[in-house]
Amino acid sequence: MTISEGNAEQLVRPGDGILSDIWDALRKEETISSLDLSGLSIKVQNGEVYLDGYLKEENQPLVESTIHSVVGVVEVHNHLRTDDGILVDIWDALWKEDAIRSLDMGSLSIDVKSGEVYLDGHLAQETNLLRIEKIAQSVAGVVAVHNYLVTDRELIIQVAQALARDERTRPYILPVNASHGWIQLGGEVPTRELQHVAEKVAGGVSCVRGVIALPRVTGESPNMQRRAVQPRIGAVVYGRNREEGVVTQVVIQPEDRLVTQVVVRSNEIRDINLVARETVVPVKDIDRVNDESVFLGRNGSSLSEYPLFDPDEFPLALFTWKAPYPYTAGEVLWSLREVLEAESRPGSQSEINPGAEIQRVPEMVIAQVAA
Repeated sequence: MTISEGNAEQLVRPGDGILSDIWDALRKEETISSLDLSGLSIKVQNGEVYLDGYLKEENQPLVESTIHSVVGVVEVHNHLRTDDGILVDIWDALWKEDAIRSLDMGSLSIDVKSGEVYLDGHLAQETNLLRIEKIAQSVAGVVAVHNYLVTDRELIIQVAQALARDERTRPYILPVNASHGWIQLGGEVPTRELQHVAEKVAGGVSCVRGVIALPRVTGESPNMQRRAVQPRIGAVVYGRNREEGVVTQVVIQPEDRLVTQVVVRSNEIRDINLVARETVVPVKDIDRVNDESVFLGRNGSSLSEYPLFDPDEFPLALFTWKAPYPYTAGEVLWSLREVLEAESRPGSQSEINPGAEIQRVPEMVIAQVAA
């Protein structure tokens, strides 16, 4: 067999020389030089190049072709990760952890963008906070992990501190409990007005998911716990044994951070044309909710019987207000009355910094939390 000069060079070139030339070629390629290659790992063995780590899918063909052009490269094996592949591997790894799967899997969300992982949601188990972050970091191709998870303990302390700071609620023992971000206030207050104040103070903590129980008013029966209902954007709405539409937005009461209504988009035929119709459905008429579906009560009205959505009556929530998990800006509406009331009163939400060192709290607040 005759070996050409070029083939002979490929056979004898050491791997470290090829690797150096590959990086030089990538830097000299104008289109590639502006890319973020920090997540890219390249190994060379016997002229075969192995690509690992993360690189955006749209940039991979150009990088591969540039590497192929380097003298001595025999073959390129592309093992680079995609965002979808990373996401699947993270969920698979979390599912194998008993403490995470049984306690917290249903109250957290994971998003992967350009190899960067974003963790959001609420955890009942404090030890799962860093455990989930470490699992995400261990998945091949992950460039960075941004942990915005909030534990119930963090949230309890923040709400208790807010109640202790407010001069109106400070005199009362108001035990605070939390379950995956849902706040329950105990204790007793003398008037409905003070009950409402406690609700507003707790709802003013920006990472509270919702306030589902209030202190008892002296002389009155205990309050019934409210429903913790959060229809997901894009969830399919079913009513009277058929698909009615999809959820496009939710209306939230800012003082307790609970969803009161959902906006549902459906299609109807009008003058031979298919047109979109948006209606407002109260949460009280919703029977069941899961991640993908919303089921209206069996004996409830059909979607066509609900009022049409009027954007003037339900404007977007104020941009200074943080929407409760799992919603984001643009998905949450307030009623017009709530917007006008919020604009007329001073003050802003208390902030919580997930993962930060928990501040020591006064003895009185500790007693409230533990009660």
